[in-house]
Amino acid sequence: MRLISNAKYGQPVESGSIYRAKIGTMTISIHRYKDCEGWFLSCRDMGIDTRELKSKGLMQAAMESREILKNVADEIQENINKFCNSEIEIARY
Repeated sequence: MRLISNAKYGQPVESGSIYRAKIGTMTISIHRYKDCEGWFLSCRDMGIDTRELKSKGLMQAAMESREILKNVADEIQENINKFCNSEIEIARY
């Protein structure tokens, strides 16, 4: 996963407060908020909006984000499988 930093030109990339990764059509953001401690994860395509991470450092936050995204993807896949493997039933309500 390649994280793109919003660090200002001439500053170390580690000085950024937003790190984005684009995988296909999906954008993942690991970011901080002004006056807030810690890191947050956002991924619109996975329904994750500013989830607080337990990690203190950027690399740990990236690893934690991977695990969260994998768990969400597994849950989505499980629901898709249930939908695809169920009988088709037409009902009024």
